[in-house]
Amino acid sequence: MRWLRANAATYRINPDRIGAIGPSAGGHLACLLGVTQEKDGFEGTGGNPGQSSRVQAVVSFFGRTNFTKKTWPPELEKQIFVPLVGASFDDRRDLYRKVSPIEYVSRASPPFLLFHGAEDKLVPPRDSIDMAERLRAAGVPARAVIVDGEGHGSGDWVQKWAKSVEQAVAFFDTHLKK
Repeated sequence: MRWLRANAATYRINPDRIGAIGPSAGGHLACLLGVTQEKDGFEGTGGNPGQSSRVQAVVSFFGRTNFTKKTWPPELEKQIFVPLVGASFDDRRDLYRKVSPIEYVSRASPPFLLFHGAEDKLVPPRDSIDMAERLRAAGVPARAVIVDGEGHGSGDWVQKWAKSVEQAVAFFDTHLKK
């Protein structure tokens, strides 16, 4: 985000109208990007430190928003979460809270649109529902769309979720084009 803002003129980007979107782990990161602030300690020491990494709208497709409730099998934790977080849930619950977007929701959060398959066995649809509810409670426009008959996504998820992608584009048009 900071690089985009630093190079906005070159690429004809409005630095005040940037959104984030992602599926699965990318959805998690888009959510985290949307709700965290500099004080939360995720900025790092990379380039363009004078630029903001804030986004003005977020769309997540089946991204995990809450790591504070252990809803995953042990093999998933071992293969994915331990490398991401640096420890097991039982050993460092504080780190799992730190990577949970739902923990950072505030009135300053941007509008969110969260899509989730009703049959998702990897990330509970409740993650998206709870995130939208927490955002709305903070006064932030947010909506969770639960898609009947869909799971976590597959190689052809974009085609299967085409209507949701169209809704995402309309959401960005509403919140980023002015």
